[in-house]
Amino acid sequence: MKSKCGPLMGRFFEKSVLLAGLGILLATFVDLLAGFRILLATFVDLLAGFRILLATFVDLLAGFRILLATFATLLATSPVLLSK
Repeated sequence: MKSKCGPLMGRFFEKSVLLAGLGILLATFVDLLAGFRILLATFVDLLAGFRILLATFVDLLAGFRILLATFATLLATSPVLLSK
């Protein structure tokens, strides 16, 4: 590509275009790193969600255990209650 402004201005514009391209490349790389950071944060949030789900399931099992113990206690004491 020939420049009509002379060889000095042509080199200046070539360097300007090169620097602009490098700036765009750097900005793209920074955006890519930000995207990976967001992806990592999403994965960590997903793991936290699974942890909460697991804790909820464990609490549900503990509730069933308490319910079963209450029912067993009721069955064990029912002959005493019925004999009166």
